Amino acid sequence: MHIKIICYVIIAISFLGVGINRADATDNLHIEINVETTVETNLTEVVTIPPGKFFEINTNAAAAFLHWNWHTQSGEIAFNIHTHLNATTQYLYQKTAPADDNKLPIIKPGRYSLMWVNKTANKIILRYQISGKFIVESYHPRRKVKNDE
Repeated sequence: MHIKIICYVIIAISFLGVGINRADATDNLHIEINVETTVETNLTEVVTIPPGKFFEINTNAAAAFLHWNWHTQSGEIAFNIHTHLNATTQYLYQKTAPADDNKLPIIKPGRYSLMWVNKTANKIILRYQISGKFIVESYHPRRKVKNDE
C-alpha cells in the first residue's frame, strides 16, 4: 500500500492597523508523506530497447532489499540503479554485461530508479525480473503503471 499526501497551504495574513499592512504576505508549506509498502512486488517482463535509447523503472522502495535478475538475447547493456537526492544523481550500482543477478540493500526508503541503456547500434531484447518492497511510480518510455492489480 502506498499513500502520498501532498498539501499546499497558503496563508494570507492581512492586518489592518496603524503602520501595519501585510496584505501581500503569503507563506507556502509543501508536505509530502510516503507510507512504506509492506507488500512484496515482483515484476517480470520482456522489453525491446532501440539503439541509443533506454528503459527505466522508477520506484518508491521501503527499507529492505531490491533484487534483480535480467539478461539480454542480443549483447551487452549498461545497467544502473540511481537516485536523485539533493538535486544530484547518485549511482548506487552500475554494470555493463549481457546479464546480472544481484541485490541492493535499501537503507533509506525513497525513490530508486533502475535503468538499462542500449549503447549499441542494434535493438536489445531484455528480460528482467525485479522483486522487493516497492511500488512502481513510472516507466520511461512512459506507460500506464499497474500497482493495484
